[in-house]
Amino acid sequence: MAQQLGKGESDTTYPAWADNGARRALIDFGFPSDDIAVEVDLAVMHTKPDSWVGDPMKERRVKRAISRVLPDGYDRLDELFELIKARHEYR
Repeated sequence: MAQQLGKGESDTTYPAWADNGARRALIDFGFPSDDIAVEVDLAVMHTKPDSWVGDPMKERRVKRAISRVLPDGYDRLDELFELIKARHEYR
């Protein structure tokens, strides 16, 4: 197990579209369905402007796009948004 962790391997089987760390992080985030993770990824990729992290107006635009694809009453938006901002694949 320690060797797997050191190599970045996991026992989790990811869908074919989860081909990078950011997409795998969305799968691991614990959405009720993988379809939501796909929608969040697409929302970020299609709305993120250049150099968006750190710019309040641009961040609001991305966060709004993410919130539109989440189920009503989803209470982990802020936590999800911080995860997305931290992933270099989305910058």
